[in-house]
Amino acid sequence: MLAPLLLVAGVVWVAYKLSSGGSDVQTPSRTAPTAPPKHSHGKGGSRTSPWRPGSAGGRGRHDLCETPMERDFNLRVFTIFNPEDEVYTIDTRDTSGPFYGPVWTRIFTSLTQENELLRCRAVLRRRTAKNNAFAGYDVVIDGVRAFLPRSRCGYFRDERRDATGKCLAVKPFAFHPAGAKRGNLLVEAQTPADAIDRQPPGADGSLWALALDVTATSLVFSLPGKRIGVCPLGEAQVLAQRQNARADRPFLTGAYYRVLPLGKGRGTGGEWELAELETTGVLSSSGGGRRAVLPVRPVELFV
Repeated sequence: MLAPLLLVAGVVWVAYKLSSGGSDVQTPSRTAPTAPPKHSHGKGGSRTSPWRPGSAGGRGRHDLCETPMERDFNLRVFTIFNPEDEVYTIDTRDTSGPFYGPVWTRIFTSLTQENELLRCRAVLRRRTAKNNAFAGYDVVIDGVRAFLPRSRCGYFRDERRDATGKCLAVKPFAFHPAGAKRGNLLVEAQTPADAIDRQPPGADGSLWALALDVTATSLVFSLPGKRIGVCPLGEAQVLAQRQNARADRPFLTGAYYRVLPLGKGRGTGGEWELAELETTGVLSSSGGGRRAVLPVRPVELFV
């Protein structure tokens, strides 16, 4: 009785060996190929990983949109003070740390040196949970998230003006290297605008200007003496193309230009239709009055 059962078991075993190629180990099922990991700055994910506004921390890269590049490849050690004046040493050469790489090096350089400014892109307009008041903007600096408080927004403190999607010139003023807020970075936009007041006019009468805002027809500048300058959008785009810079509207702002004034300041009329500037609040001043517009021609772009 036992012999026939053993014979059947042997036949089954031989058939199994033949079907499996004579190996005692089963061949694993094929898995889908995976793409190699992309370059990452810290532990927050790759450059292409999405960032959800409101996600905790500011560690790593969270690219929500295209932003101007801000990179310093001279990785090194920085001494950083947090808002409580505690001292931290951060090494951007440390590949295992959360602040590794050229972007963080550029950010810490701007944080610790007076004349180093950055370009970012505003991605979200924030409101307070308590009374829905305008609180500021979430911005991205070459993939690193930061926050621009309304009190430090400068030109965009006026709620009628919207920075969302536009590039801005900013300077970091507070950073949390550790603790529950590790990686939280705060920036302000007034220092870059004030910087042009320290620059003398050129021999040709040209002035330094910071492009603040862009509308459907115009590029809006901050000029020395807290004045506003405006030029047709097409002129600025032609200049950017001539200098091999980005000419799409969001990338024209947050950059320094040399501009030539074309006439006396004016509040109405002139070469451009100013109704759009009225609607968007470009002509309003912080005191509630109405700003005059100085027509200008951009002659050089610095990015």
